[in-house]
Amino acid sequence: MNRIIISEENDPYYNLALEEELLENLKGNEKILYLWINSPCVIIGRNQNPYLECNLNFLKEKNIELLRRKSGGGAVYQDLGNLNYTFINNTDLEISQKYQEILIESLKEKHIDSFFSGRNDILIKDKKISGQAFYEINNKMCLHGTLLVNVDLDNLVNSLKPSYSKLISKGISSIKSRVGNLKDFNKSINIKELKEILITKYKKKISEDVNIEYYNKKIFFPKYYREYKKEEWNLENCPEFIFEKEIIYEEGILKISFKISNGIIKDIIFSSDSLKKLNLIFLREKLINKKFSENEIKIFLDDLRSE
Repeated sequence: MNRIIISEENDPYYNLALEEELLENLKGNEKILYLWINSPCVIIGRNQNPYLECNLNFLKEKNIELLRRKSGGGAVYQDLGNLNYTFINNTDLEISQKYQEILIESLKEKHIDSFFSGRNDILIKDKKISGQAFYEINNKMCLHGTLLVNVDLDNLVNSLKPSYSKLISKGISSIKSRVGNLKDFNKSINIKELKEILITKYKKKISEDVNIEYYNKKIFFPKYYREYKKEEWNLENCPEFIFEKEIIYEEGILKISFKISNGIIKDIIFSSDSLKKLNLIFLREKLINKKFSENEIKIFLDDLRSE
């Protein structure tokens, strides 16, 4: 029996953990459509570095959660104005074409003409309204994506810090210029209606013989929930990188480069245009092999400047 799963929770940790467990427990040729909506959060790809991709101070200020998913791809901002969809089945690549048709035809129902661009984007004219990512577990496939219905675009822009080179390579000036809400193209569209259209199209394209099931924390609590909440997974599980800060003194500018690996400060390199010799051995002793925290380093360097 094929299934349509609808999460009644807006907790992004719950929804990602439930998705993984649905994938893990898939039986035979069973197919699942999973629909879910998250409270404000940023979800980064499996191999991304949150310090380079996100504005962590803004996320903290606005109480926007940061999570890492199991699939690759880029960072995405989500809130209650975004609908997430997940297609789960065995690794039958032919059916993936049907999944894409479901999405395009569902938008067509609301008189919105959209098309696929590149590997994983759905565009309306020049605006991105959906992005997709993919991963597998034991020959079982998960294809998931977003549909921006009425997302807070200001929060989206301020939450994400894509590399400048990526923006230059695509010939655009900002994230906001790339993305759009479905509301911009049809003011009457809403998430409840879009869910119903997706379900109808899924039944028509995949199978009329489906069970529709609603999940929440009282009915089912996914076993990976706490794993998705761990700081080690979300913040520290990223490639080695360099974090740089500058301190301006009367004598000149001190540039400090921190080499970070798995969330730990492994090395510190100093450079300065000051003619005065600076004794910074104590700084290495204070911070080497300590857990990296951008905010704590800022506080430490502010104190250093005031001494």
